[in-house]
Amino acid sequence: MVPVSRGLSISWICVAVALSGCHLIAGLSGGASPGNGETGQVDAMVDGASDGAGPDAPALDGPRDGAAPDTPAPDGSPPDTAQPDTAQPDTAQPDTLQPDIAQPDSAKPDTLVPDTLAPDTQPPPDLSVPDAPQQPDTGVSPDAGGCVTPSVPAKCTGGWCEVPAGCFLMGSPTSDPCHASNETQHQVTLTHSFVMAQAETTQDQFTTKMGYNPAYFNKCGLDCPVEALTWHNAAAYCNALSVAASLTLCYSCAGSGYSMVCTPVSNNPYSCPGYRLPTDAEFEYAERAGTTTSMYNGDLTICNGAAPQADAIGWYVNNGNNTPHPGMAKLANNWGFYDLAGNVSEWTHDGYLPELGSGPAVDPVTPPSSTDRTFKGGSYKDWPYALRSPSRGQAVAASIYKNIGFRCVRTLKP
Repeated sequence: MVPVSRGLSISWICVAVALSGCHLIAGLSGGASPGNGETGQVDAMVDGASDGAGPDAPALDGPRDGAAPDTPAPDGSPPDTAQPDTAQPDTAQPDTLQPDIAQPDSAKPDTLVPDTLAPDTQPPPDLSVPDAPQQPDTGVSPDAGGCVTPSVPAKCTGGWCEVPAGCFLMGSPTSDPCHASNETQHQVTLTHSFVMAQAETTQDQFTTKMGYNPAYFNKCGLDCPVEALTWHNAAAYCNALSVAASLTLCYSCAGSGYSMVCTPVSNNPYSCPGYRLPTDAEFEYAERAGTTTSMYNGDLTICNGAAPQADAIGWYVNNGNNTPHPGMAKLANNWGFYDLAGNVSEWTHDGYLPELGSGPAVDPVTPPSSTDRTFKGGSYKDWPYALRSPSRGQAVAASIYKNIGFRCVRTLKP
């Protein structure tokens, strides 16, 4: 494992494996202590395979033991159901060293998965979930500039929760003991309300819509979040929801499987009426749900180690057992969302910038024109600081990670 900056950089290691059918194993992880812009860690998997992932999956470095899933034949047939190595991972914790600034290998997998350009015409998957237990309403007090988040109850229907337009302080103050350098605090106004999936996209939902299951942790079960997919695969799934609902597509996609390449139809995602990935600002706004503390159930004081507040709302390195878990098992926030903190990190629509500035912003977006994207939320492999609302990290859009999944959003009345 090589530490990776969640907010600064990514490092890679490629190891040749002299086994028939195997290629390269790439490891990407992190866990540097906050304060230097590091806000979490990801596992990367590129070019090669061995035992238990989705179609044409690049090789995975196992949870910590180097296990890798199988690659199917290049005829595009669905993957087998072999599972990842069940060897007990070691209990070593992420180190706190500053990671190198290195770029991942650009090698592409050489096999394909079922074409995702022609999704079926069924309605969007049923994301129905029970009513979310509510946190005490902490609201948001206006600052000197009159920035206010509406104090509203959860409004969730059919697995989608509504988020009102409003204003909030994005990022974290320097007084936050877990503050990272890519979390400069600034005022953000979102002028449109939107709906967001109440929970992370599951393996069942992805498989039903796209025809294959890329998850590395398929033994976790169909109710577990889907992971081990690229940013482009996530965007294609949001497109499939738009097709099923007869809405305008937000992405233009070509190719299939890990060769899929998607680009936004517009530089202004808020104007698209279809389903898409949330922007960096939308994700944080929805996670905060009207709170001003570093986590939606209070301020985090333990950045690295067992933290009761993190235990209550998410799966992370101290309680996650190095694996994702079925969704909606932890406490929801004020607006009814589950697992915006922990379990798996999540792709956002945005490209990555290490500095968002301190000035006010209206409907901000960092166009995904570079190779990197911003991810949010923290995962089962991360220290508690990565579960904070302002935490943000950087990953390569065309790579796959065992601890990054996603959920979709849709602007209301764009």
